Amino acid sequence: MKPLISVVIPAYNKADLIRETIESVIAQTYSNFEIIFVDDGSTDNTSEIVKSIKDNRLKYYYQTNSGLPAKPRNKGVELSNGEYIAFLDHDDLWIKNKLEKQIAVIKKDSKIALVSTNAIFILNDKKTNTPLIKKLKSGYFNDRDFLPEIKVIQSTVLMKRSVFVSMGGFKEDIDLKAREDYDLWLRMYPKYSCYYIEECLAYYRKYDSSTSGNELAYVEKSLDHYNKYFLSYGFSDKVNRQKLSSILHHLSCLQFVAGNEIYLENAKKAFQLKNNISNLLLLLFFLLPRKVSFGFYQLRRNLFAKKEI
Repeated sequence: MKPLISVVIPAYNKADLIRETIESVIAQTYSNFEIIFVDDGSTDNTSEIVKSIKDNRLKYYYQTNSGLPAKPRNKGVELSNGEYIAFLDHDDLWIKNKLEKQIAVIKKDSKIALVSTNAIFILNDKKTNTPLIKKLKSGYFNDRDFLPEIKVIQSTVLMKRSVFVSMGGFKEDIDLKAREDYDLWLRMYPKYSCYYIEECLAYYRKYDSSTSGNELAYVEKSLDHYNKYFLSYGFSDKVNRQKLSSILHHLSCLQFVAGNEIYLENAKKAFQLKNNISNLLLLLFFLLPRKVSFGFYQLRRNLFAKKEI
């Protein structure tokens, strides 16, 4: 019987975690699927671990390391046979009824091209009770829910293969590395209906090793992505301004901590783009003496360490 769902798992040097990841798929209550495992040039014993798992739905493919997550994902879809594609990162996990719940939703309404769910953090290899997404109910994504922060978690996505192909898959562009999934969702969103299930049906692994410097570099890359790509996605001017304001707000906070004097200029730009209370308070905050404002900032970071997305 032809599988209805193809589960694409790209991997690179995750031998210590990959068995648990694959077994979380094999344990699904919905069973009409295949697993396309694409080894992106691992140098550890990933191959040995995968080949030791005895399930005829599991297919292993090796390729030379690409250095781009988009390439093994695209290859996995190319090798797939299912009508629907589900993506799972090599260190994340699924809850056993994930596929069952998603396939019921996507088959019920032909307009739906993609279904994603909430997920729970695994922080430093310890399962938590903390969901990634807060205050978002099940239903169709709209501009308010989808933007300015994209609430689609890669390892929870189930989507129509035909839509993935029609969109050209993930862009294999070095400038989009680690953002190729967001790029695809943003290209899809104006053209197709996307649905969200608020239930946590996956585990998302995160390591608490980030620094403010790493975060600053990430947000600077977000600004670069906006300048190079975002305006081409076809959103309204209002949405474009909201997105840029959100990036500049976040960027100015990190520049303030780093002692980069451009923080005030970016805070002003954020307010000019969207004159809401959050941007106004940020400007007023920055007008305080630096010693006072920095103390308040550190207090806020400690109180809200678990960032909502």
